[in-house]
Amino acid sequence: MLQLIAVVIIINLNDYIEKYSRISFWERPFGEIDALVCANLAYIHWDDVVSDKPVKLSEACKMTINREKDPDRLKTLNLLISSKRYQHFSLYNYVSETDYQQQKQFSAITIKISPFKRYIAYRGTDSTVNGWKEDFNMSFMCPVPAQERAWEYLTDTIEKRHIYYVGGHSKGGNLAVYAAVMNGNERIKKVYNFDGPGFSDEFVASEKYTNFVSKIASYIPQGSIVGLLMSNNVDHKIIHSNSDDFIWQHDPYTWQIEYGHFVNEDGLTQTARIVNSSVNSWYNDLTIDERITFINTIYDIINAQGIHTLYEIADNRWNLAKEAAKSFSKYDGDTRNVLISASFSLIADIVKSFWTIKFGKESNDENTGSK
Repeated sequence: MLQLIAVVIIINLNDYIEKYSRISFWERPFGEIDALVCANLAYIHWDDVVSDKPVKLSEACKMTINREKDPDRLKTLNLLISSKRYQHFSLYNYVSETDYQQQKQFSAITIKISPFKRYIAYRGTDSTVNGWKEDFNMSFMCPVPAQERAWEYLTDTIEKRHIYYVGGHSKGGNLAVYAAVMNGNERIKKVYNFDGPGFSDEFVASEKYTNFVSKIASYIPQGSIVGLLMSNNVDHKIIHSNSDDFIWQHDPYTWQIEYGHFVNEDGLTQTARIVNSSVNSWYNDLTIDERITFINTIYDIINAQGIHTLYEIADNRWNLAKEAAKSFSKYDGDTRNVLISASFSLIADIVKSFWTIKFGKESNDENTGSK
């Protein structure tokens, strides 16, 4: 007797766009993968293509496609040009702002999903050191300039006759949550935070955040680092990434999809739990002044080496580490003590976390990713 064997096909974001290209939103309503598609559109540089007036998504993709360098996003643009599912989407209110003096990197776009539904998407951090510096500033400053701008953008965009989704990936997810919480408009139906960092304990404990938290949907890969930084007080949905590298797991194109939904994981990887436990313990042990000193000094050291992107840091990481160690001796006694103490504290926390997680009793929170 022949036995039928069910074959489950696991796909990624671009596969989803292609597979469901002819399935309308009447047949399959807007869901979490569609929300990620929208969030991902914030990474496209729509300069000179989208402004305050709506432009059809397919037309905008055609006008942008020749300057897109990322191969995954290039494929996304190609697929969206011919997609029937997204054929009625249009884009407007695109802004992109960088201010090196304020250490601000901000970009957002509004997507018309249907006559009465909109999605406001915020861009995550780009590859510049300046963009990541603003992320680190979140450890001692709230709001940072991009968060204030995100709140302003959402407040200026919301209209009474529409329902809104708000979302973003990485820092974009953080901006989406911050803007929605501070605005608090009842027309915001849901906020999608795709592996974005959290906030200070004070912000999470605030009345505004507490009243809004039920509308936040948080998604992180099994090896998440960024999405578990600081606090957020939400139950994360842990999804499977096909990458073994916890850095590349932050890339949404590695996230796996099955039957039109993310493939779930039962818990975080051991590496993720060690790193997150270490970093958050180290973060909580430092005073705000110590965080400011440590982050600003490391930023100054990187700038002194003429390094402007994360790729340059990766290519020069050992030389940069040596120069950083040499530079410690050039600072005054108080600053030098903070740098040395913070560095050794981080190493000690990593060792302690590894020992506890590897050989000690693990809590339910660590296994589930709740925070």
